[in-house]
Amino acid sequence: VAGSKSFEAEKLLAYELGYRVQPTERFSVDLAGFYNRYTDLLSLEAGSSFLEPPGNLIFPFLIENQMKAQVYGVELATDWRWLDWWRWRFAYSHVNINLTKRSGSTDVSTEPSTEGSSPHNQFSLTSFVDLPGNLQLDSILRYVDNLPAQNVGQYFNLDLRLGWHATKNVELSLVGQNLLAGHHAEWGDGTKIQRGIYTKATWRW
Repeated sequence: VAGSKSFEAEKLLAYELGYRVQPTERFSVDLAGFYNRYTDLLSLEAGSSFLEPPGNLIFPFLIENQMKAQVYGVELATDWRWLDWWRWRFAYSHVNINLTKRSGSTDVSTEPSTEGSSPHNQFSLTSFVDLPGNLQLDSILRYVDNLPAQNVGQYFNLDLRLGWHATKNVELSLVGQNLLAGHHAEWGDGTKIQRGIYTKATWRW
């Protein structure tokens, strides 16, 4: 891979629009949309092959600006304290990434690797419950769409936390993470996130 004297910084034209409404003291909604247009994005262009002593055939790739993209999506977030002791939060996001190479570009990897490395859809549902006896039960359920370029499938995930305020300054917690499966992949590097359970003690002064 070699650089190019004509390589320039990418250019971005971005539009964003958001709205927040709180119809009651216990409920609020945030909605946002965005559209980004990129030009002069990085691309890897095949150069002319050549021989290098002692007879190695080299196939160079040049870094150039032969790619452009449109990225758009929406985000939704709600917060609902439907009971004095129970609160819900919901978040959802959707994103589309569309790359296009310029006429004459020889890049065959940037489009699929970039478009397929971001989830189209994600959501999370979080619950906060205040229980008797200074106990708290928190939970979060997440969904992440598949990543084709990383060979990572869609997955659900659940984390739970039980906390106890032993005193005004001391809190003890029991936490379980990634409880729906023994392990799952989040990226294509072969690393898998394991299920975990741990305890935690917090002292504030």
